[in-house]
Amino acid sequence: MSAVVLGAGAWGTTLAWLLARGGQPVRLWSSSEAKRATLRAERKSPAAPVELPDSVEIVDTLADAAQAELLLFAVLPRHVRSLCRELAPHLWPSQQAVHAAKGFAPCGNPVSTVIDQETLLLRIGALGGPVVPDEIWAGQGSAAVVASRYSSVIDAVTDRLASEQMRVYGNRDLAGVEIAGAVRTPIAIAAGMLRGLGLGHAVNAVLLTRGIAEAGRLCEALGADQRTVSGLSGIGDWMLTVADEGDPLVQAGQRLARGGELAHDEAASRVATLVELAEREGVEMPITEGVAAILGGRPAAEVLQDLMTRKARPEFQ
Repeated sequence: MSAVVLGAGAWGTTLAWLLARGGQPVRLWSSSEAKRATLRAERKSPAAPVELPDSVEIVDTLADAAQAELLLFAVLPRHVRSLCRELAPHLWPSQQAVHAAKGFAPCGNPVSTVIDQETLLLRIGALGGPVVPDEIWAGQGSAAVVASRYSSVIDAVTDRLASEQMRVYGNRDLAGVEIAGAVRTPIAIAAGMLRGLGLGHAVNAVLLTRGIAEAGRLCEALGADQRTVSGLSGIGDWMLTVADEGDPLVQAGQRLARGGELAHDEAASRVATLVELAEREGVEMPITEGVAAILGGRPAAEVLQDLMTRKARPEFQ
């Protein structure tokens, strides 16, 4: 199955490299003309130290990019709608699309919904899990999950990505995988704040388990399976993030805890979107709301105290 990766950042370049390792043809597109020129001339990206195989073709136009059976979106959630509108005239319903965005669009919709709204594409999925480009480039193993309501999408991505280095699981709960990926942002920021406040490992364990609880409530409200949050796209990814001192979101949380600025507009937007969605659906998400309050100016220690002294309740409620 022919494939194209839309977006040539660290993750997009890594996906193109993984898809092409067996000599399979892959197209790679970037909105940056300068980045396309560098990739074409040097076969490397500043964001990824690996050399792209000859089977990776750098394309300049979306019309050329769209000439593939499988489209993989590796762009930020806020860019997906405009990209889809430009792509739409070149697409046909039989194509399949998978996105790797860990967040909801600014309107509060999952990225898969945005793709569905703006194009004729019917078979859509999401890719998630604890995948670290640096470790992939170093030859280390990992695992990912591809979610879709269509088994053909799961099979297509599994066939192209699975290898001795990358194990790929399937999941029919598309909404659950997207929710788990979206909640990663407040979890990561909160983990950084706990680190910045000098708190121990026990509080991190509380953060992760209660994160599962609030993400599960959002899953229930949106018709997803709560169990998905306990899989690779949820707790699997979150555990990796919490332990990674170099994660940009964790570092942003540390700055906040020490009285600095978040300096991560994308993260702030994603947290605000989740809070608005939770309010709209009547879902209680105290960790996400606490992170939002800190972004709004409340001291991190004060918000943590409020969370720790909330009214007692049954654990599984």
